[in-house]
Amino acid sequence: GNPNDYIMASQGNARAGMSQFAEAGGSDWVHFVRVEDVPKMTSRARSLGAQVILSPSKEADSELAILKDPAGSYFGLIEYKWKKGGTR
Repeated sequence: GNPNDYIMASQGNARAGMSQFAEAGGSDWVHFVRVEDVPKMTSRARSLGAQVILSPSKEADSELAILKDPAGSYFGLIEYKWKKGGTR
């Protein structure tokens, strides 16, 4: 990861994060949707017109991808395991 990344956690589980995202051309929010299969859902989104910005990659206890929809909005797909004792 980038040394400028920040992860906010509660009950041992990541809840939010901040990172530099050069593709967005400055500051921007990237909203994530939790899915069960990031590569499969990335392919599905691409077939519906999304552009893949960050291919599925493993980060710590998660797998994520970042995409841009046909209207130009960024969004992320994420799959992660909840740590024992954490709530959803």
